[in-house]
Amino acid sequence: MADAAPCLVTIAQLEQARSLLRQKKYCDCAALLVKARVDDAPATAASAWGTQTSSLRDGGRTLDAAMRALRADARACLGLGARATAADVRRAHRQLALQHHPDKTGGKTNDLFAAIQAAHDDLSEALARREALAAERDRPAPRGGAAGERRLSTTPP
Repeated sequence: MADAAPCLVTIAQLEQARSLLRQKKYCDCAALLVKARVDDAPATAASAWGTQTSSLRDGGRTLDAAMRALRADARACLGLGARATAADVRRAHRQLALQHHPDKTGGKTNDLFAAIQAAHDDLSEALARREALAAERDRPAPRGGAAGERRLSTTPP
């Protein structure tokens, strides 16, 4: 397996991200690491944060774990439970899309936003299929036998 891309963050941010990962709050974990990431050299990163280089850590493996979990579980990505309705999916997607849209974050959250979009598409399709099957199951059966079948009359003409 390839090494994770470097993701320099402060120790406190890394601990907070790991805590979110343990709580299965994958989207929050990924967002924290992506938005806090400093892509420059460690010396520049340290001066940007006002810290020493030794207080920065690589959170790349934690970020990769969060992104893998987001792609694997659409419900966890949107923060929904097993009994979520189509309205719940739309509401969660809208909230996360507004919060993590690349236009609002300067392009830092492209991968995170793509995972949110994919989760929304997967759940929307699954819920639409489930609702269609439920509607078909609840529809009354046609009366008079199978389609195209002539009904025999028991009364004389």
